[in-house]
Amino acid sequence: NLGRVPLGYEPDGLLTFQLTLPSPVTPPNLTRAERAQLAEARLAARAQLMDTLRQTPGVTGVTYSSQLPGLCIGQTSFSVDGRPADATEQRACLISATPEFFSTLRIPLREGRLLTQSDNLPTQIIQPDDQPDLPERIVINEAAARAHWAGQNPIGTFARFSGPNGSRFEVVGVVGDIRNAGLNRPPQPEIYVSGAAPTVMNVVVRSDLSPDQVMTSVRRIVRETSPTAGIEGGQTVNDIVRSTLQLERLSSLVMTFFGLAALIMATLGIYGVVSYFVRQRTVELGTRMALGAVNRDLVALVLGGGLKLSLAGVAFGSIALVGGVWLLVRYLEVANYGWLPFAASTAAVALL
Repeated sequence: NLGRVPLGYEPDGLLTFQLTLPSPVTPPNLTRAERAQLAEARLAARAQLMDTLRQTPGVTGVTYSSQLPGLCIGQTSFSVDGRPADATEQRACLISATPEFFSTLRIPLREGRLLTQSDNLPTQIIQPDDQPDLPERIVINEAAARAHWAGQNPIGTFARFSGPNGSRFEVVGVVGDIRNAGLNRPPQPEIYVSGAAPTVMNVVVRSDLSPDQVMTSVRRIVRETSPTAGIEGGQTVNDIVRSTLQLERLSSLVMTFFGLAALIMATLGIYGVVSYFVRQRTVELGTRMALGAVNRDLVALVLGGGLKLSLAGVAFGSIALVGGVWLLVRYLEVANYGWLPFAASTAAVALL
């Protein structure tokens, strides 16, 4: 069932790897505008590298983010404007990504708009030094809209990171939820901000080519564009999703082993009881044969007694079955369990 859970994005054709770029040297005592210009230059260099990767034959989308798709590592706090200061603190996962993040992963837009390249520019570039920072534009997921903007439209609302004195942001769009806390848990609230210029980037590439072909082309392009950059990893998103299910698969195999062991022990126990029952009636069976009973009559007598025991076991087992199914649904959240396992075990007991 976990393997069939919708992820909220399309993992087929996605390849991810970690790209480490050389750390820029920032001179001390720079003005605000100079720092912003350096940040803009770094963003331009990253954008040029991403554009070069997008031109790779067979590649249909390239993006990078602060976290891999489907992960929620660390949360940030924020407070929505207009709410009391003592209101419950809001928290959400903070994802820094490029505007192409949603189109590459094919995350649907629900309301408003997505991030654009203009949202990716430092606000210091477009305003004087003596003016406060313009609000940063962000996109949230549906879980954040339900949890923190319940009963109102979040588009156009303002909030601040890390309390009432933090940096201000404006919600410009709402996107669909993705499974970011495991396949067996509901999606957590997320905030997407425009990608900065990090040194270590989690790059995601969408391509119809094989992963080996894509990584060969990527390594060649990165080596030509930025010879000092380093590439680590290189695996499909489907492999990452499957790796998150290793513990659940192991638990399932262990439970299956013990379930089969219990079924074998039950069948051996039934066989022993019926065999002992027949041996105890050896004198009675001999007497019946002496009085004219044929083999068919004796077989019917033995099978009839065994079936009575089986029917009694099935009756009591059915009562226990109701409680077992209730436990599965309540504590293990098992859905669509079907009738086949119960019918197979009942048939094994009855046939034996």
